[in-house]
Amino acid sequence: MHIEEHRKTIDFESEPRDYIDAFLIEQKKQNPKMEKYGEWSDLQLIGTLLDLFAAGTDTTSSTITMFIFNILHNPNIQAKIHKEIDSILGRDKIITMSDQTKLPYFNACLQEIQRITTLLPLNLFHRTVENVEIDGYIIPKGITIIPQFESVHKDENEFNGKIFY
Repeated sequence: MHIEEHRKTIDFESEPRDYIDAFLIEQKKQNPKMEKYGEWSDLQLIGTLLDLFAAGTDTTSSTITMFIFNILHNPNIQAKIHKEIDSILGRDKIITMSDQTKLPYFNACLQEIQRITTLLPLNLFHRTVENVEIDGYIIPKGITIIPQFESVHKDENEFNGKIFY
């Protein structure tokens, strides 16, 4: 297993090579007895790695699927994206992240797909670090905040998806 390989080759005095190294360095400090369960255990590391993998692959593949589905059902949008890519990058260049700012329409369409499909309606939990006042309401320090993307994404006063069609 990769954890054991890392454990054999890790230099605890150097910068971590990756996430597993960083975890093992902190594990040595926080769980020196190498307890099997609980915080900083190998089981927690495996669970965290699985979470990172699943979160990254599922949302990415779902976004790509929804993008393809939507442009196939909207050939006029597909044509505009194609025209923008051809006119700015040409037909032979592979699109990279560095091209994102050069393709405003394509980028806007990707963002619109993420808005209208809202794969993750709830964001990561946050906690207030001090008392906060928002629109006259006091939110005390230590309150868990769960941003709800979908309520914002579907607000017709904020978004007009028809501008893309």
